[in-house]
Parts: sequence; structure tokens; C-alpha cells
Amino acid sequence: MGTCSVTRPLREITATAGINVLVAPCYRRQGWGRRLLEHAESVTWADTCPEELVAEYAVFKNRMSTDVPTAGLGGEAEDWDPARVREEERTSGRGGVQVQVAAARHHGTGRLVACTVLNWRAGVPATITQQDTLVAAEHRGKGLGLLVKTANLRAAQERWPAARSVLTWNAVENRHMLAINITLGFKPAGYEGEWQKRLG
Repeated sequence: MGTCSVTRPLREITATAGINVLVAPCYRRQGWGRRLLEHAESVTWADTCPEELVAEYAVFKNRMSTDVPTAGLGGEAEDWDPARVREEERTSGRGGVQVQVAAARHHGTGRLVACTVLNWRAGVPATITQQDTLVAAEHRGKGLGLLVKTANLRAAQERWPAARSVLTWNAVENRHMLAINITLGFKPAGYEGEWQKRLG
């Protein structure tokens, strides 16, 4: 029926974003373009999730353990709640890890529909490490992955000016996230393999 994509430059003209809304001819003049534009807004935070979002963030942490491509590797669903989120934040702080998060919040429901996390350590100031990135399955194909990753990279540039690179990784079959990373200028630097033996 339609798509909405957001392009935000990381270098030149960084104060401007481009929005492209496409609606199939048979659905035009019915308000779908406006709904796509109003779909979500980006929110960011440093180290500590805002209290009004922590329950939603815990849901996202749960989904991160079940909704991402794993190339057939088995695993168990993780059990996250606000208390576990707060404990992880305290552990990161004690370990000298600074955390930068960007999320997309759905306008209609207020729920988080996309999220991405970056880590930085003062002991390795030139490098930022990409952690979780996830777009809720029911909200994919709307440019939210690019929206949150761009917002987080911009926040990271301002917060950690000594950083010169961002290290990230993806499962080969996760073509959508790989395409986002290529769009953002990431380049392959190595490959990693994982093997799993099932017992019993």
C-alpha cells in the first residue's frame, strides 16, 4: 500500500533529513501518506533508560533474544523486566562502559518499535562497539532501522568525539540490516563463524 523512508546525512547538511513517501495509486487520497509520516519518532538516551520507557525497553530486550536471524543456531528466550534492565545499566557503569541508545516510538501506541545500542569505553576511546539493533517484525519495511541507527550514530559523534570507528557485525542472512550498514558507510573488515553441536 505504501512506504516511508528517512535519509539523514552523517556528514554534509547534517541538520536536514530527507523523507520519501510512496503510496500505491489505488490507495492515494485516503490518508495513508499522512499515517506513514506519523508512524514513529526517534528518542535517544545515554546510559539510563527513561523511567517511562523502561518497561517497553525490557520487552525489546526479550525480543532481541528471539527475533533476530541466527542462521539456525539454537538458543533460549531471555527473560527481561525493568529490574533486569536497571541491573544491566549498573553493571555497565561499574565496568566503565558508556551506553548510547536510540529507539523509535510509535505515535499511535507509544510503544517502542525499533531500538539500537552503542557502547564506548574511555580505555579504548577511538572505537565504538555496536550492540543490539532490532525492528519489531510488524513494523519492518518502514525505514525505522535506518532512522534509529542514524540517530544513534549522530548522538555518539557528539558524545564521544575521540571515536574514529564503529565496529558492528551481522548474520549473513540478515540482508536488511546489512543493507542499512552499507548505506551508512560501513565496510567489511573480517568474518566470523559459529558452530553448534546439539547433544542428546
